[in-house]
Amino acid sequence: MHRSLCILSAAVLLAAATIAAAQPNQVIPAAANTAAAPAPGRPVIFDFKDLGDCTADTGLTAQQEYCQTSASLTKPGQAHWYRFNVLEEQSALTLHFLITTQNGRVRMGLWLPGHSLEEQPSVTAETLLASSFAQELYITIPAAQLFHSPGIYTLQVMTEYGAPQYVLRADMTPATTLLADADRQAIKQVVKDCCTDLNGLVCNRLNIGIDAQDIDSDLCHTGPIQCDRDGHITDLVLQGTNGDQDLTCPGFSAGFAQLPSLRRLDLAGAHLGADLPTIAQALAPATKLQWLVLRTANIVGQLSCDIILPSLQLLSLTRNSLTGTIPDCYTKTTTLKHLYLSDNSLSGPLPDFTSESSLELLFARDQQVEDKPSMTGGFPAGLASAGNLRYLQLSNVGLSGAIGELPAGLKYFNISANAFQGPIPSFSTELVSLDISANKFTGTLPSDMSAYANLVDIQAFSNGLEGPLPAKMPPHLVQLAVSGNKLSGPMPALPRGIKYVSVAENGLEGNLPDGPGASSIWFGDFSSNKFSGNIPTALSQAEELVYLNVSRNQLTGIASPEAWNTPAAITLDASVNAIQGTLPAVLAQQARLAYINFGSNALTGNLQAFAAAVQPDTQVGAVFDVSSNQLTGDLPEGLGNLAVFSTAPASFPSWDELDTSGYPVKVFSVADNRLSGPFPAFLTSSLTGLVAHACSDDTGSCNVWVDVDGGDNKFSCPGPQSVTSDILPEDYNLLQSQNLGCLGKNGVVYEVSSVLRGKPVALTKNAKPSKPSAQPGPAVNPALLPARGQPRVQEAVAPSDETHQSRTHLPFAVIAGIVAGAVGLAAIVGVVGYVVVYRRWYTVRAAQSFKKMHEGPLAAAGGAIVNSSAPGAGLPHLKAPVPAADASVVLGGDDRV
Repeated sequence: MHRSLCILSAAVLLAAATIAAAQPNQVIPAAANTAAAPAPGRPVIFDFKDLGDCTADTGLTAQQEYCQTSASLTKPGQAHWYRFNVLEEQSALTLHFLITTQNGRVRMGLWLPGHSLEEQPSVTAETLLASSFAQELYITIPAAQLFHSPGIYTLQVMTEYGAPQYVLRADMTPATTLLADADRQAIKQVVKDCCTDLNGLVCNRLNIGIDAQDIDSDLCHTGPIQCDRDGHITDLVLQGTNGDQDLTCPGFSAGFAQLPSLRRLDLAGAHLGADLPTIAQALAPATKLQWLVLRTANIVGQLSCDIILPSLQLLSLTRNSLTGTIPDCYTKTTTLKHLYLSDNSLSGPLPDFTSESSLELLFARDQQVEDKPSMTGGFPAGLASAGNLRYLQLSNVGLSGAIGELPAGLKYFNISANAFQGPIPSFSTELVSLDISANKFTGTLPSDMSAYANLVDIQAFSNGLEGPLPAKMPPHLVQLAVSGNKLSGPMPALPRGIKYVSVAENGLEGNLPDGPGASSIWFGDFSSNKFSGNIPTALSQAEELVYLNVSRNQLTGIASPEAWNTPAAITLDASVNAIQGTLPAVLAQQARLAYINFGSNALTGNLQAFAAAVQPDTQVGAVFDVSSNQLTGDLPEGLGNLAVFSTAPASFPSWDELDTSGYPVKVFSVADNRLSGPFPAFLTSSLTGLVAHACSDDTGSCNVWVDVDGGDNKFSCPGPQSVTSDILPEDYNLLQSQNLGCLGKNGVVYEVSSVLRGKPVALTKNAKPSKPSAQPGPAVNPALLPARGQPRVQEAVAPSDETHQSRTHLPFAVIAGIVAGAVGLAAIVGVVGYVVVYRRWYTVRAAQSFKKMHEGPLAAAGGAIVNSSAPGAGLPHLKAPVPAADASVVLGGDDRV
């Protein structure tokens, strides 16, 4: 059993200055039984049950073995604060903090004595196991650090996603506790059997630890390894990177089972090369082992029943090379509670369940043989009788057929990317996350889902669903992804706190959502429907909005256009509507708005006010498309400040069209309007200037596509001296590649770069660069991205260009959902476990992450290849940049269980 953190008090409303100013040896009074009105400037303190000796007001001592508390967070960004005191004379101990969650995830940070809570935490938690809805995090403070930093420590637990229930624990390992001799000999055996290279991180750590004579390198004081008071290892966590220098032992090692108190063995990322019968035989003497994690450990062969040891409660075999069928001993077990089999090559049908089955969680997604889903059949008849089953993840495995009765207590259900059909099955109101996307379901959604108080995620995109959306949504819904169906009718009121809405590619009509719910979203894709009216103020003034796509509807305007205020927005796509009026100048003042697309609307007036609002060195307008409108006047010089003409490469958060160097293509299109006046000098100077001053040094800066022709646009040609004489002839290549025309005095349309060179050549319209042959596919739900190179599952198909043939414009993005749909519970003596999803949508090290809720950082996504810097490159078939999961924190289907 884990031992854990002494929680002296929880301050729900914490005065930061009070803690920051605390003196190093200040004693914290014991918490009152109930919350009392605080004195001015003091925090509100709440008492927690079952704290035992940890309520003592003398601070932590080595005599306290462990403490724990449990609590729930119910709102985004809600935080619990805990304080504990370490007196200098009692600091001879090592603290191991541990937090486990279910139904959500948290961030955990620790501030050392004297550190201001206005700064980032001194220590952020490391991850043992994690998913979008559950996790296990730890922080270890060695005895040496405690000795040098006595005083009041502050720990914060903050909601990252969902409504997490958590258990917060820690153990106090006395400095006098060192690794027991029996365990030392066992670890020596492990090193002998599994460490062919002592330079590897894990092996080097073990080799130093077995010879350690003090706490600085003793394994009992090296988190996340933990020992009991007698120096026997209880938790042996040796996570590697699956490299040649990690643990490598095809015969496994008997040393693991020689640890007499071992309850948890985590060899994730090892390079074992063993099969399950060999591992089971070696671990048979480990009669106390409850938790066995062999994720990504290069395990080969087939599943065997002997690996389900009598005391085992959690078994993770995710991402190995296992083949064959799943034996029914895995689903009819009466001891195992949590089973992870995802990312293998298992085949055949899903075995049947019984009412005696102890399984609470089964995750077996992404079973592939030769890049094709390898399982067959549908759900077995006995599945409904599995009364303990709460979490089921079987996406992208090849199952099919209709779905009958399901276990009554399901909280998490993900069967996406299969071939299930028929109506949507009924679910318990205890459901937290539902993902039935990319199947063949038909019928309608429930009309009233207000009773689903725990449901935070609905993913049903790419099916054949019809009828309206639920008139009453789940009250705590965070994500709604139903694109690519046949839904109709109006948009219902969105619940407060919803963050992600994708209803693209349906037949929805009426007004776009307004009100408090709509104003809370950060991602909204309403494209390719029949919405009419104005873009409402709830969307145009949403402070957290990052992405808004309302393209290909029947919108006619913007409510309060000059009051537009979306400080976080990066993408705005309102193309292919009937929006009237002028282009709002205030859009140029949205500091991060890199993508602006109002192509194919009914805009009138000129661009003077917008251009005057564009500031130099702005991030605004790396893509700027107002083509196919009714704009008049000239092209103001202020448009030259747009980011499309910057010498820096475009830096979009996510993009579906990249050039050969991996940079996105920048676009400036005012084609097919009624513009006139002299050919804009900023175009000639900017385009040739990019080549002359930046292209050779800053790869990606010249990925530009420009179009100013067509319709009633008439720009008079510049003189040959419009560009400085130090521009070399080859520097005109980028300008020439755009094939831009200008009107000569004789009425002939000339190619601009030839005019500037003093050798005018008539423009040949069929020389206009064509679209690149490599077109990006439709946007894909990140949940369906393959983990091991299998083909991507398309979420929804973009319409063809037949509906917009006059010119090639930037098409809409069909985005259906970022998966956060996973909830899991894996217990060892009441310790919560983990649900696996395709992407871990958070990072505990984000700036200000402990001060304000952020639903998800942004990261790049791949796409088709085009290099518009080269002659002959054409208009890229672009999609609006889409915020996706953070790529720097183990994404792309990396289950951490």
